[in-house]
Amino acid sequence: MKLRTILTGALLVAGLPVAGAAAEGSHVEAAPPRTEAVERQLYGAYNLNGPAVQLDNVTFQAESAVPALSAGPNRECDATNAITSPAVTSPALESLLRCFVWGGYEIADPTAQPLAIAVSGMPQGIYEVSLWNWEETNPEILQLVMEGNSVEQLFTTTGEWRVLGPYTVEVTDGTLNISSINGALNISAMKIDALVQPAPEVKPQAHFKPLSPTRILDTRPASLVNYSGAKPGQGAVVEVPVAGQAGVPASNITAAVVNITAVDAGVAGYVTAYASGTTRPDVSNVNPMYAGHTVPNMAIVPVGANGRISLFTLNPAHLLVDISGYFVSDAGTDGRYHPVAPTRVLDTRAESYVGYLGPKPSAGSTVKVPIHGQAGIPATARAVAVTLTATESIGESVVTAYPSGQGRPLASNLNLPPTPGFTVANMAILPIGADGAIELFTSSPLHLIVDVQGWFGDGSEAGTGGFFIAQTPTRTADSRAASRIGLPVGPYTPPNFLTPSLGVRPAGQQVAAVVYNMTTTTTPKAGFITAYPAGSGVPVASNLNAASSGSTVGAMAITTLGNGNAINVYHQVGGELILDVSGWFTA
Repeated sequence: MKLRTILTGALLVAGLPVAGAAAEGSHVEAAPPRTEAVERQLYGAYNLNGPAVQLDNVTFQAESAVPALSAGPNRECDATNAITSPAVTSPALESLLRCFVWGGYEIADPTAQPLAIAVSGMPQGIYEVSLWNWEETNPEILQLVMEGNSVEQLFTTTGEWRVLGPYTVEVTDGTLNISSINGALNISAMKIDALVQPAPEVKPQAHFKPLSPTRILDTRPASLVNYSGAKPGQGAVVEVPVAGQAGVPASNITAAVVNITAVDAGVAGYVTAYASGTTRPDVSNVNPMYAGHTVPNMAIVPVGANGRISLFTLNPAHLLVDISGYFVSDAGTDGRYHPVAPTRVLDTRAESYVGYLGPKPSAGSTVKVPIHGQAGIPATARAVAVTLTATESIGESVVTAYPSGQGRPLASNLNLPPTPGFTVANMAILPIGADGAIELFTSSPLHLIVDVQGWFGDGSEAGTGGFFIAQTPTRTADSRAASRIGLPVGPYTPPNFLTPSLGVRPAGQQVAAVVYNMTTTTTPKAGFITAYPAGSGVPVASNLNAASSGSTVGAMAITTLGNGNAINVYHQVGGELILDVSGWFTA
């Protein structure tokens, strides 16, 4: 019989700070159909402390009959305590639930061993793991760990049974390892599905060339750039020239760093950016939420063989694209990416000043943000990756980030609505000015926050990693029940800690960081999301900010891989979570 666990060091995090017609040489076409590219194949199902049993047309093998499987350290069968909820009507299911393996920290016995389940001989790949759990006596609070990474904080209830997961894990060394931290956990059975999905098309490795932000598309009649004609309509695809624009060379371009803004949306919808001449992927980059909404998001977009990118809009919206750099596949070694631990380098709020002293930035003001010397960034850094956040706005506003010492460009990074009090975040990759700084302009009063994510050097720095491998944007994680992949089914009650699948990494490459678009939807409240390397602490930074309940918000992120080649997501806002991966930086 298990003893009651008293959790004295639960992981609790609260109060983290917020972080139509075509242009010349372009065309608009109907959107291509979407396809489902993921297949689930049963790898194995196991009854961990009992005989083989058939459930829901799946045969759960007896653990004793599977040499590659070990589970323990403790075994128990309980025939007396009640299985209270949900109701169990299948004798086979009841028999399976009542016998289990368990382990975990016990306050009365510090020498007790944690739960340990291992399956050896597994091919390298991505798997979904489901676990059958029944709490027969005392409620528990614990961390469930797979491949060295905490995948969920669990709260069990006396008498309740449930299927945990499925959790998406990557097995690289031939053995799947499952354990627990703190509380004692009962596991009766386990099912493993192999995820089979085609590897996305990848571009050659490339290095970054920064540009002063420049507008290369504007579909609005009063300010047309590389476009002519009517407002892009429902299902329109607008082609955006990249090669030869704003200093971009004509060849060897693998991807473009752009800020995409949807303006004056007709109704709620989304915008997808992808390589021209390829099939539109089932992903999104920008998510207008209502008629008239203006919303931006940064993206690193693969460039097609014709030197262009394509923008699909589900519903009518004007589209703007500002380019701030590109990746080129030549012999150069400059422009390699060096991630840093997310570090706040600017916060203009009086209660949490960082790199600033003074009143709230006013309308038309500019704030200089030193970059060289911050978070270990050397004077040889040419560009910086940052998350920009504007908060406590009093009305409609535009924020523009650019290299210090250069004139403010016709570009934007953040767009705040007329409603006061909004918080909006967006990532940016920007050249660093000659004085080692960047500048932020705001058109209306608001507070500004900058979190550094990494930097790009001049080629003189040590090491050989940091090259970018662009890939076809691929949805690797989605918690929504109708399209779930790579995450346990949502929506999530805030706050939560998640480990989303990152999909298939480029073959034959060691990668250090992943580039992806993160979207939350059906949020129950205002709040934020922070992504960070698996196994490390939650940083004082944010990647995405939802302004209210019911929000759908997307934000690009670059996150260093941690334990198990994974990332963790602190989902403080709650609701659903979606990840679309668009590339990798080499180790």
